[in-house]
Amino acid sequence: HLMDSVVNSFLIKPESVYAFTDSTVVLAWLKDHPKRWNTYVANRVSEIQGLLPYDRWRHVQGTLNPADYASRGLRPAELVNHELWWIGPEFLKHKIQDQFIFQDLPTEALSYCKRFSHNTRKQAGRHLTFLNSDELRNALFALVNIVQQDALSEEIELCCKNKPVSVKSRLRSLNPFLDEIGLLGVGGRLRHAKIENGRKHPLILPNNHVFTKLIIDYEHLNNLHGGCQNVLSSIHRRFWILNSRDAVSRQIRKCVRCCRVRAETATQMMGDLPAIRVIPQRPFMKVGVDYAGPIMLRRGKGNAQQKGYITIFICMVTRAMHLEVVTSLTSEAFMTVLKRFISRRGLPSDIYSDCGKTFVGSNKELQKYWKVQALQHAVGSFLAEKQISWHFNPPASPHFGGLWKAGIRSVKFHLRRTVGTMICTYEDMCTMTSQIEACLNSRPITQMSCDPNDLEALTPGHFLIGDALTSIPEPSLQEETESHLTKWKRLQKTVQQFWKRWSREYLSRLQQRPKWLNLKPPLKIGDLVLLKDERLPTLKWTLARIVEAHTGLDGVTRVFTVKTANGLLKRPLVKLSPLPVEPTED
Repeated sequence: HLMDSVVNSFLIKPESVYAFTDSTVVLAWLKDHPKRWNTYVANRVSEIQGLLPYDRWRHVQGTLNPADYASRGLRPAELVNHELWWIGPEFLKHKIQDQFIFQDLPTEALSYCKRFSHNTRKQAGRHLTFLNSDELRNALFALVNIVQQDALSEEIELCCKNKPVSVKSRLRSLNPFLDEIGLLGVGGRLRHAKIENGRKHPLILPNNHVFTKLIIDYEHLNNLHGGCQNVLSSIHRRFWILNSRDAVSRQIRKCVRCCRVRAETATQMMGDLPAIRVIPQRPFMKVGVDYAGPIMLRRGKGNAQQKGYITIFICMVTRAMHLEVVTSLTSEAFMTVLKRFISRRGLPSDIYSDCGKTFVGSNKELQKYWKVQALQHAVGSFLAEKQISWHFNPPASPHFGGLWKAGIRSVKFHLRRTVGTMICTYEDMCTMTSQIEACLNSRPITQMSCDPNDLEALTPGHFLIGDALTSIPEPSLQEETESHLTKWKRLQKTVQQFWKRWSREYLSRLQQRPKWLNLKPPLKIGDLVLLKDERLPTLKWTLARIVEAHTGLDGVTRVFTVKTANGLLKRPLVKLSPLPVEPTED
């Protein structure tokens, strides 16, 4: 309204008025019909479009928008010497030109230009109706001539002199010649074939020219997003593109519509293992936690049933597991499970988990728990110093917790084969999970050998009780007289031997990367991506734009913050499918 008042007051011609905004969302609103938007937005879009049509709106960077400083405010001392506020951005000093973007071949535009030139030079025989096929064909030949003069001038010059092309020329095998209108065509070997002249002697085009890309895009759309072979067949009716298959395949891969149909998520080289996985520490000092389930539990002797879940704690160093059965996913239920775990396995220094609501809520309760204990008990100060640090993986990133996800798979493997479809009571399920825990903690974590002289395979149980939990009891040695110091030294030597084997046999198995082997070019801020959703077809995946990159400790970015129509989301790289809409100089 302010702009409209100024225009009316100074008697400015409406067609000379342009408006600028740094909001691409607003520009998208103004581009479409107001009925597409909700009532609040639609009313204001309709009013703005009535004051100024969309073709008079332009985009300006936020750093070059003087109105941005008015909305945020400036101090008087800053306002006096603020050049952007008083003078405006530099580009306003130049003439504003409309940008014409040709989505199809530019033959129609060139035809109108040639018609305008013809009509201004000749009073008689003016063409004032719609374009005819001859005008479009002549415009196409004119464009081909420009392209060939630009990219194949050396071959054209030799053909004009009736000389063969150079031995090093890419056109040598095509036997090129100049046709009756001076265009470079394929001589080939089909002169006597009874086919149309366009297929017999197609016009030669370079494979990396802008016009060639437009030809490929046009035929790709004309064939309803056909594949490489289909597009090549259509192109060869009139043109012969050098290295045509590579050029067509490369251009089809840039089709946004096709990319949305066959959307492929991005990948990056697998990162190094974190320090918590490769530095020896007490079992369950660094712990990963997750839930498995739901499972059905029977209440007492009746038929009443309820859902239950299995809480899985896994040591990040030794891969030892601790299983607990819980009847709900509330933070209070998890706190009781955590207290039982601490009572049996010791106080962990760090807990790692997915970004679930249960764990996020438990973290807040945990901090509150430590503060209360510090006030009520004498050991509170010690607990406060040794409080648990909670680490959350990025949202929707299950592969960041691959260690406990593999543990869940192993638990389900035994559970399906032992319990099956039987519905157990809470007590029976606790017993079953304890037995499964013993089996999993007795699995070898190192390579097993067939040589009888080799030591037994190292298991997580060796770090818990000194042997596999399912091993046969050995004879008691209590009758042998041995000093306490000697026993302690022998025990320490045994433990050190376990850690030496862990370092020598287990760590070496973690050296290789099973997948994601190559370092890929990173996605950049501003790139347009699709958010992967396994529940939806690819054409319905949410469109988003990258606004922030979260670089890891190794300097590689695997997590991004993206902006969608509903707000900001933090997602891993493997959940993003980049779209080929990067701006080019073409």
